[in-house]
Amino acid sequence: MKAFWMFTPWLPNSINAGQWLGRCKLLNSAEIRRALPAPGEFARNAVPVARMTFADEGYDRDCFQIGELTFVSEKLRRAMALGPADIQYFDVDADRSQSAPLPLSKHYQLMHVPVAEDVSDPEHSEYTLRHRPDGLELFGCPDAVAFRPGAEPAHQIFYDRFFKVILCTDELALRVLWAGCSGLRFVDPARLKRGLGPYRTLRGVEEDDVWDPVRKIHIAKMIREIP
Repeated sequence: MKAFWMFTPWLPNSINAGQWLGRCKLLNSAEIRRALPAPGEFARNAVPVARMTFADEGYDRDCFQIGELTFVSEKLRRAMALGPADIQYFDVDADRSQSAPLPLSKHYQLMHVPVAEDVSDPEHSEYTLRHRPDGLELFGCPDAVAFRPGAEPAHQIFYDRFFKVILCTDELALRVLWAGCSGLRFVDPARLKRGLGPYRTLRGVEEDDVWDPVRKIHIAKMIREIP
């Protein structure tokens, strides 16, 4: 069976996410959200250029998120190697007078996943079913996603129609990992913990929720090797 991973922007504990977001500003967030379609749908009309400032001089991550909007570097875009039928990118206009050279050099763009697939198997998955006051069913973040036997998505990155999360194939994850891109993880959707959990590395599947009492840090532990 093919392996699928949840494409997840991620910051290590050593980076203060609140401080970073305070020094990275998206100036026309509401305008972009109004123009951008829902994940899984192609943007047919023009999407406004994201006007941003990057004041953090040391920030060099290849992926980050502001709200539900995901921004990716030129390095990550090259590593994913996806065509216009699979992914959409939209320009970022960074104010050079208020931005640091290092984040400017990353040439960030806004990423939008415009395709959806039916690969998950809700009957054999674990998730919480939520309802709106009008009775409409909504699905929160799943706890364990099972996949349909023999699932063969047409795209290497896609939006799962049922669970409403972005998934990708192992082939795409490996290209990104070999390129050494940072700022994201490929989380195992079968073992989620509030949207996080064990993740794909070049060695296999690891998790870093293991406390080292000697060094007083969390360390990674191998769960499963993948040849």
